[in-house]
Amino acid sequence: MAHVHENLKSQEVGASIEDKWFCLKKCLLESSDQTCGWTKQPPRRTREVWWWNDRVDTVSREKKRLWKEWKSGGSKELYLATKHRAKVEVYAAKKQAVEQKCVIILRWYASIKNRRLKCE
Repeated sequence: MAHVHENLKSQEVGASIEDKWFCLKKCLLESSDQTCGWTKQPPRRTREVWWWNDRVDTVSREKKRLWKEWKSGGSKELYLATKHRAKVEVYAAKKQAVEQKCVIILRWYASIKNRRLKCE
């Protein structure tokens, strides 16, 4: 608090209200920084889509391109066909990724089960 008081005393008598406000704000922020410190938010993680693959990426980009084309006067039917194809590709990619994860989990479970049987 003494820091704020000293800085406010050094403020010029004829200064404008904006200058006085800036000085007060700066002093209060510096004092609170010295007293309390700062906490920093952890960096945001980008969400990883575990099922995304190259085929989904390609068809997604194509769908986006055709949507922009349709909105500027292109063919709606072509966009809708590509949109359907994109849904099918996403479904297939998710299904394949889940099956791969299930295989890994089942292998892990079988290895744990085998260890338990050997210990008994």
